[in-house]
Amino acid sequence: MEVDNFEQIKRLLDFESDDDFYLLQLIRRKKENENLGRNNQILKTYYVKSKEYLDAIRDDVVFYCKHFSARAYINLNVKSFRKTTLMCMKEYAQRIMDENYAKPYRIFDSVSGQCMASRNKTWLVDIDYADGFGDRDINEIVQFIDNECRPDGIKFVSCIQTKNGKHLIVKPFDLMQFSKKYNGIDVHKNNPTILYCT
Repeated sequence: MEVDNFEQIKRLLDFESDDDFYLLQLIRRKKENENLGRNNQILKTYYVKSKEYLDAIRDDVVFYCKHFSARAYINLNVKSFRKTTLMCMKEYAQRIMDENYAKPYRIFDSVSGQCMASRNKTWLVDIDYADGFGDRDINEIVQFIDNECRPDGIKFVSCIQTKNGKHLIVKPFDLMQFSKKYNGIDVHKNNPTILYCT
């Protein structure tokens, strides 16, 4: 089953300056690639700086995903080039102190993945149909987050189709309240969602 969330995700991207970017990575997973020597392999990383740029790389992303049985993931928390670069300097200094000079070219990707949102922070609620949840449950979960979890107000942003369920993109909320009712559902504070896969 093809999952194509390009248009939906493009509407969620918000750029205020040249400092903003979204981290997009093409990842091969052992689930789809049995001969892969590890659990995941990052094939390619993009720093999405505009909606036009996302349109421009679409064919490239689709080709890689189809050709290498990969998935395209995008983190919907906007990142800052400035903040990421400053954090890289700190990481380089720490590595020098530790006498660790292996693979310095991976530092920017690693740090940008760890960087928290510079604004408009979102979380990801991972709904898996295999866990017994269906579309009716998703509506109830959204209502619970919006109406029963602090802070007051609408927290729901979007519902993203995945291979095995949905990702609810939401504003931060009280996890203690949520876990009392939905203890088996994972909530991720800085994880990517699926952009494209076959």
